[in-house]
Amino acid sequence: TNQFKTGGVETVFLNVARNTEEDIYLFPIHNNQDNYLISDLPANVHLIKNKYYLPRNIFGLLKAIYVAFVYRRLLNTTRMRVINFSDTLTTLLITLILNPRNCISWIHCNPLALLNARTHKLYWWLLRKCKNIIFISESQRELFFEMPESRSIDLNKSKVCLNFIDFEHINKKKKEAFDYEGKFFLTVARLDLRSKDYKTLIKGYSLLPSNIKKEYKLLIAGDGKDKRKIENFIEEYNQQDNIILLGNVDNPYKYMAHATLYIHSSISEGFSMSIIEALACGCTVVASNCKVGPSEILEDGKYGYLYDPGDYKTLAKEIINGLENKIDPSVAINRAESITKLGKLQIKEFFKR
Repeated sequence: TNQFKTGGVETVFLNVARNTEEDIYLFPIHNNQDNYLISDLPANVHLIKNKYYLPRNIFGLLKAIYVAFVYRRLLNTTRMRVINFSDTLTTLLITLILNPRNCISWIHCNPLALLNARTHKLYWWLLRKCKNIIFISESQRELFFEMPESRSIDLNKSKVCLNFIDFEHINKKKKEAFDYEGKFFLTVARLDLRSKDYKTLIKGYSLLPSNIKKEYKLLIAGDGKDKRKIENFIEEYNQQDNIILLGNVDNPYKYMAHATLYIHSSISEGFSMSIIEALACGCTVVASNCKVGPSEILEDGKYGYLYDPGDYKTLAKEIINGLENKIDPSVAINRAESITKLGKLQIKEFFKR
């Protein structure tokens, strides 16, 4: 992995690790991690600390080649399946060197987002050398193979393993003591404007009637490099009294269990873990209909409410719609259970190969 900090990729990793008896060696190439996540690792996961510093630039990419050869010798990785779990160029390069014959890449994001990198041509060239490519939703795989860049990649290499959740873990966590008083809407996401659409979220919330904003605060759980910009958005729309940045929270599930609505505002996704988790907590979800994932999870609005990315006026309307027509909690939970059942089956089949 690239790192091991709070995020969807790390949550997926933990859920996969808890649902297999395989021995897993977790190798974050940057020693940038949240200790509470490390302490949550199951017994079958063995953490490897990279003793080499890799700068996040072209020199780091070149140094990564050296580091990969060092660890290929130390770990004897030619006997292992090696998975590029973070879908970054550096982790993909290291994975291929660790075991070029049994290299697997797990793509978590909207494939179109990968084109934003100047090195995307190199990324696709390396992908062609992978034994398998794992996608986290059918719509994500379809989009990937519609792209001209993917024409030379064999479709038969691909497999879908839906993101799924750990119901036992969530059910335990959502019952923990909760001391926030008052009603609220909730968003859980990194404070990162590259993929998270906070401006639309804040503008949409600001359009709500004053009596709704007075009754329902908007709580945002998460941290990231764009915190200051997001605080500026909140001030720009004069919502300092109504929108609360909680920072990283160790247990978002107890917030989900008490939220009136869960609002997911993204520019692009793969297959959003937080939407599935919110459903598992019985939440009514309002989500941006971005590529890819939310519409697949919510079945085009059957299990929640959708609005087009950037359309803050429709977001405000769907928030009101969600308040007036909540999804039955048992229906939301059943949807999360069906996704999880299928995802676990797909993972089990993958590890049997």
